[in-house]
Amino acid sequence: MVMKAAISASLFMLMAVGACSTTAATAPATVTVIPTPSATPSVSAPMTDEQIAESVQSGVVRVQTVTCGGIATGSGFLLAPNLVATVAHVVEGAASVSVRGDKGVTKATVIGLDARRDLALLQLKNELPGHVFTFSTSPLKAAAKVMVIGYPSGQPRVVATGSVMGTNAEIELGDRTLNGLIKLDATVFGGNSGGPLVTSTGAVAGLLEAGPARIRAESADGERIVYAQPEGPKYAVAGDTAAALLAAWAAKPVSVAATTCEGAVASAVTITSQHAEAQAIAESLSAYAESINSADYDVAWQFITGRLREQYGNVQTFAKRQESSFLKDLTVEKAAFVDPLTDSADVRMLTKQDAAQGPKGLPCAAWHLQYTLKLTSGYWRIDGAKELEPVRACTATEAGRFGGDGATVQ
Repeated sequence: MVMKAAISASLFMLMAVGACSTTAATAPATVTVIPTPSATPSVSAPMTDEQIAESVQSGVVRVQTVTCGGIATGSGFLLAPNLVATVAHVVEGAASVSVRGDKGVTKATVIGLDARRDLALLQLKNELPGHVFTFSTSPLKAAAKVMVIGYPSGQPRVVATGSVMGTNAEIELGDRTLNGLIKLDATVFGGNSGGPLVTSTGAVAGLLEAGPARIRAESADGERIVYAQPEGPKYAVAGDTAAALLAAWAAKPVSVAATTCEGAVASAVTITSQHAEAQAIAESLSAYAESINSADYDVAWQFITGRLREQYGNVQTFAKRQESSFLKDLTVEKAAFVDPLTDSADVRMLTKQDAAQGPKGLPCAAWHLQYTLKLTSGYWRIDGAKELEPVRACTATEAGRFGGDGATVQ
């Protein structure tokens, strides 16, 4: 989160985090609230759950934030091609926000946030294609069948079914009390927060509450995981609570400044890419590089995909091939959307290593690479790389960047 020529070259990967400034909101769009049609005689058969999901799920998007503490991920849904509804705790404290759909990714600004009701509205820098949702105004009844759609634990989008247990529940979320919530019997995990609770007509009855999804631990086999929510009922912010407030923000945005993280950018790292997720990509690559440089190879192992792990065979072989490597002066020049779970990133960097392990026998090498990265559990992981230019020896100035540990030039 290696190299085209040889697996051993895959060790030369790195990245870091850039700062994010507040972006002015563009012209507001309109949030439409359409009553759910009442039952009328019809010769058409009702849609199945699968048909409803297929018709609406393109409008459910992944919301990713870079915060001062790392990367967080949640869900949201389109209210217009340039507006996304989500819950407040998904975007609170964000230094940058990106929204990713089936056919693209874009930066976003928070143009409305109410922590007490746990609601937020995002303005997209660029429009995203997908189903535009409307809110139902018909009250939910106990035992009504519903769908939950989102990105549980940062994984690919999942559609699950459930039923309504109640409509006036109260819960504690962090330091706040939320009331008037819909109580559900449904499968919801961290990462689902902000996704839509969908009725049998495809309208939105509420916004899911699951708590923020963050990578916090490692499983027995070394995979990073998120803490799941406790067993028991799940909850959603009621659509009738959300609709009026979201419509008011759409008509009259109340911009929320992005958080500034002091010291978040290492002096040796530059991000010139304007890609919406360049910071999130840099966050993962930076963690990888820092782990290599500090010989913490078990952690670095988490930032490559399963496919690359299979090529190495095991973490011990991986560590052996990285043991003399030190990465420096990374520049993330360009990044691009490839598919819903894949990005590419053009990167320049310098590496120092034992000549026997270096490319072409070089103790100091200058690289220009294009990495393929896969989004897994909310983090970008390295899946491959190709040279954009042939690797070359460092100049005297470049070699000097390593200070007292600098390699000689060949």
